[in-house]
Amino acid sequence: MTQVLPPVTEGLPATILAADPQLRLEYWLAQHWQSVETLLVQHGGIAFRGFCCPDHVAFREVIRQMGSSPLRIKEESSRRIELGGGIFTATEHPAQFDILLHHECSYSRTVPARVFFFCAATDGQGGETVLGDGYRIWALIRPEIRRKFNRLGWALHRRYGNGLGVSWQQAYATERAEEVEAYCSAHDTQVRWVSEALITRQQRAATLTHPASGRPVWFNHICFFHRSAIPADLLELLLAEGKGLPFDTTYGDDQPIELEVVEELRSAYRACSVCYEWQAGDVLVLDNLRIAHGRRAFSGHRRLLFAAADPVHRPAHAHPLGGEADGN
Repeated sequence: MTQVLPPVTEGLPATILAADPQLRLEYWLAQHWQSVETLLVQHGGIAFRGFCCPDHVAFREVIRQMGSSPLRIKEESSRRIELGGGIFTATEHPAQFDILLHHECSYSRTVPARVFFFCAATDGQGGETVLGDGYRIWALIRPEIRRKFNRLGWALHRRYGNGLGVSWQQAYATERAEEVEAYCSAHDTQVRWVSEALITRQQRAATLTHPASGRPVWFNHICFFHRSAIPADLLELLLAEGKGLPFDTTYGDDQPIELEVVEELRSAYRACSVCYEWQAGDVLVLDNLRIAHGRRAFSGHRRLLFAAADPVHRPAHAHPLGGEADGN
């Protein structure tokens, strides 16, 4: 019999332990998913520990039993290796660097409502997945900051082709510039070419109203892609060369976001951060519309698989998913 543990660290994630390590997770979910989904709505994240989930094929079946189908993400910002059927390795971002809290694809017109992780192997130090509740993050941000972003939105500026990060061919999974332009036109993204470099601009709302609860969520990549996230020595070099940054964020009117505002936002993320320490075989499902995720740096061997599912389409230049309920 499977035991549902009491919430740990304010319930993020709730953890379900298998009594029998031979119990296949996908078979158990076929009988219990409705109860698990209730927990997911309540806590925003569910971890399954001690079940049998041997490989990426079983992981894909687990996702299917949760009522979801993995989807392919475009506009990637880091490299992943596709294993088939919408299952990927987690980001190949260098192990020695943390990954800041973010909601998957918050800069896109189409965002996954759920994201899934599977720990195939872990042997080393660090590498915890960091989680943050977007309800709490929103509440910690000063109302005047929220109001300014509500009025102006935020904009993501990306430059592909400078040797930093993924190429536009990798990000858009095509070698044809006209396919990139067609995709961007359909997804409210401005495009221009400078020699071989692709430069894009996307303007989005900084919050969304969660469709299940009606509560506001701080939902963006403002801190993640702000120029201050670039190591200081590299940032200085890039600015001196004058060739443009690989990424930056601004207010929606393209005015710079004050560094003190970015630091206050980061402080809210830190205050809400919860670390999940992986064990081999763990599966984690997150409500991506509510829960932000990141990663601690690590050493040693760590193999984490990833899938995104259940696309939600956001309107252009509007508060997504029905409007932003600021309340202040």
